[in-house]
Amino acid sequence: MTNRRETLGLLSASAAVLTLSPSIFAQPPQPGSLPANQRWLARLGEGIADRIDSAPEIDGTVPMELSGTLYRNGPGLFERNGYRKATLLDGDGMIRAFTFSDGRVRFRTRFVGTEKFTRETQAARFLFSDLDNRCAELLSITCPRFRARVRPA
Repeated sequence: MTNRRETLGLLSASAAVLTLSPSIFAQPPQPGSLPANQRWLARLGEGIADRIDSAPEIDGTVPMELSGTLYRNGPGLFERNGYRKATLLDGDGMIRAFTFSDGRVRFRTRFVGTEKFTRETQAARFLFSDLDNRCAELLSITCPRFRARVRPA
């Protein structure tokens, strides 16, 4: 028999999963399903190589007055050894740097060298749970009778 605390825990965790499911757990959009001016969105789920250092070709011109570096932090690795992460938020962290100088731009990338990233790189596979598994784990914690089926690492 389920007590009041377990019931409330199950209901609140279920509500959290249902609230997050449509937006966070969605797969990246496919290029053909998007208008032409939004097809770049489909590339958000593609991984980027580590340690890129390039001077990309620019369409148009970069203002000569523009100088400095823009750093962007976000996911960059979504697949290892045939296993693909379920969401765009699960990719390993990557720093991207765009350096502007003398009308040119230089683009560089590097993964954040966390212990998790290092261990998974050495193992050549994902070792830790991802966002969708955390929701199942949350259900297990808030309602002990719920047995989550977490994907094996």
